[in-house]
Amino acid sequence: MLFIGLLQSIFSAIVFLLRKPRHSSNFVLSFWFLIFSLFFLGLLLPEGLTTYTKVGFVPFFMLSGPVFYFYVRSLIYIHSQFQWVDLVHLIPFVLVSILRVIYLPESMSPKQYADSAFSAYHLIAVLLFGASFLAYWVATLVLLFRHNKNILNFFSTRSGKRTLSWVSSIMLIALLSHVLFLAAPFLLPYFTSIANMSFWLHQFNMAMLSYTLLVFGLMQPVIYAPELRSAESEADDLLNEKYYRSGLSKAVMQRYAQSITEYLEKEKPYTNPEYSLQSMIRDVNISQQNLSQTINEALGKNFYQLINEYRVREFKNLLQDPKSKNFTLLGLAYEAGFNSKSSFNRIFKETTGQTPSQYQQTLNR
Repeated sequence: MLFIGLLQSIFSAIVFLLRKPRHSSNFVLSFWFLIFSLFFLGLLLPEGLTTYTKVGFVPFFMLSGPVFYFYVRSLIYIHSQFQWVDLVHLIPFVLVSILRVIYLPESMSPKQYADSAFSAYHLIAVLLFGASFLAYWVATLVLLFRHNKNILNFFSTRSGKRTLSWVSSIMLIALLSHVLFLAAPFLLPYFTSIANMSFWLHQFNMAMLSYTLLVFGLMQPVIYAPELRSAESEADDLLNEKYYRSGLSKAVMQRYAQSITEYLEKEKPYTNPEYSLQSMIRDVNISQQNLSQTINEALGKNFYQLINEYRVREFKNLLQDPKSKNFTLLGLAYEAGFNSKSSFNRIFKETTGQTPSQYQQTLNR
């Protein structure tokens, strides 16, 4: 299992390092897998990593929270770059490394778990890790909350890959895995032997966590196209400053609004389930900031609301068309641009106050 875990972690690190399109999120995730490589390497080496580095590999787990936070941040903010101030995130790692050198200057072998002197270090490490991971958990949840509000200004449909719905599950799994690893000495009485405990709480536990993140990481695409500005900057514009520095006059904004409306009614691009703000920027030839400002201020909606209102309107028109009488409600919904039954039912009721079936009944009266 140790060799499998080591090879899997190194392979995963290489995969994300070379993955295309080149994106900062892939580099961050590659680094995360390198951290796990140290864990498996530390158990495979005869004297562990302590003999060679003094610090060992346990303190590197303190980087898991920060690295995962930066991974999510790099997915949400296109042009997110590391700055000198980000070095503050190394503080938990430095603190545990110092404790590791001072209080446990020897190889960390599972055989030492019965040593009572070892428990104090583990208790401190667990407490520091818990506090660190909880802090980054909250910080990551804040990022996700802002992101889920902001994507409504860029996309007309929701999906788990865009909303990053899987991230919270991974966070819970990672927290449990790391706590089990660090709390292993206190759980020893529940296992038949030290080797058995080490296998399940160390080797198998971390190998499965590494595999889980590999799968989800490979399934996660880049959310924002390179042509779009940073989601962070756009969120600040849309939610905070309200385009304070924009030079767009009301007259020009109204002209843009009319162009957008005429374009949507004539071309019906919303029937494409994947229609996005980037597509509209290209089609109407209006800059991103001016287009977003016009939709938010002149039309009084975000992009998501605007496009889905047109889809609801298109569905109503199709439903009343005699040529569509042989279509099911869901079939007409797909024709109008909706990509799933659940989103269609939810959006239709939010827009009209009725379910699609209730609306159909009113037409048959």
